[in-house]
Formats: sequence, structure tokens, C-alpha cells
Amino acid sequence: MAPRASRLAAVLLEKTGIKPRFIPVDQSGFFEVHCDGELIFSRDLEGRYPSAGEILRLLKID
Repeated sequence: MAPRASRLAAVLLEKTGIKPRFIPVDQSGFFEVHCDGELIFSRDLEGRYPSAGEILRLLKID
């Protein structure tokens, strides 16, 4: 798991109790966050990695 993904996972677990599930796709560097089957963040679409705060806001958890 990449360091950024590890840090984000740690924040999500600490703030929400949610333990993220990582699904390795390939070595392309895909990074997506889904919630209840809905895509809420895509590095490919945004052109960048999200901050933990951004993901918490998108999940509506502050």
C-alpha cells in the first residue's frame, strides 16, 4: 500500500471507525474512494490525491 493511502486509511479509521478496504488493480496508480458503491473521489479525474479532510467532507464526516 502506498504511503498516502496508508495515512488516509489511518485517519479514516481514527475519525470514523471505518477500516478502508484496498483493492489492488494494477501498477497504474489508480486511487479511487467509493462509498456505498458510489465513486466520491478519483485521482484520475481530479489529477491529484485527496487530503484526509477532503475525504471526510465528501463522506460528510467532519
